[in-house]
Amino acid sequence: ESYFADILANKDKEQYQAFVAFANKHKLWYNPGGILDPVNIANQYCYMEMYPETIEYYNRGLNELDVTGYRGTGVEPGVYISNIPRVIKAYEEEGRDSEIMTFLIQSREALGDAFRLRMNYQIAKYALENETALDEGNKALAYCKANYKENRYFSIENINALEERM
Repeated sequence: ESYFADILANKDKEQYQAFVAFANKHKLWYNPGGILDPVNIANQYCYMEMYPETIEYYNRGLNELDVTGYRGTGVEPGVYISNIPRVIKAYEEEGRDSEIMTFLIQSREALGDAFRLRMNYQIAKYALENETALDEGNKALAYCKANYKENRYFSIENINALEERM
């Protein structure tokens, strides 16, 4: 573990890529497939502040989502959605803010119904906090209000607070 932690702390891209290749070849990663999926790779690039790579691998993860009942192939949707703030940070750090809303909308569609409420909340929150794509943010907020179910990610009070900011 300390070897891996040192690679990340030193932001050593070459050693990191060698580690990923070795771990994947020998199926040493802790997930059921034994390999590092694109989102885990993206998260580690984000930790190393390598934002173009973070964006690249998170978008690969979008294309490899396994929404049919995670079986260790592809990207687990819960890991994907929980780490979206990292890719948003990467887009912002790279000055690519204009791409964020498109990415969030694509993610909402790819994740499907099981994550639709949570993704709509993220879209509404991002749009309103950043005063961008307000039409899309308003639609997402309306969806949240009409389809709200108690959850651990946001409350009806959070929705109402966003609505007051409109």
